[in-house]
Amino acid sequence: MPNSTKVPEGLNHKPVVTVDYEQLDEYKDVKYLSLGRATWDNEHTFSAKCWRRTDNNRWSPQSEEISFKRLLDLTIFLVSFMKSDRQFTSWDVQDEQSLGALKKYIDDNSTVLNQKLTQLKQLL
Repeated sequence: MPNSTKVPEGLNHKPVVTVDYEQLDEYKDVKYLSLGRATWDNEHTFSAKCWRRTDNNRWSPQSEEISFKRLLDLTIFLVSFMKSDRQFTSWDVQDEQSLGALKKYIDDNSTVLNQKLTQLKQLL
């Protein structure tokens, strides 16, 4: 299968499969998502990565890489928080002043977040 995605080569994270995420995300700050060999151990470990470009079309150092387990843990944490359910994740509030803004952000974006949760549920 030909590689039509142009992610950086020569970096420690080695993409195996990629998604052109710019077409799927309204913020347009992430160009690609990838699953590939992890930066910290690319012989034995795989990770997920968000690939960002800067305004001058260079790859951003703000591109994030995260292990699959941690990605799922973050998903569980987010969903637990959204549903106010501490069954699987116990969280501590670190910034009371921003807690209302976080809840409002989730509420304001509930349509798209719930669409994504529905997609995830269908896959499971």
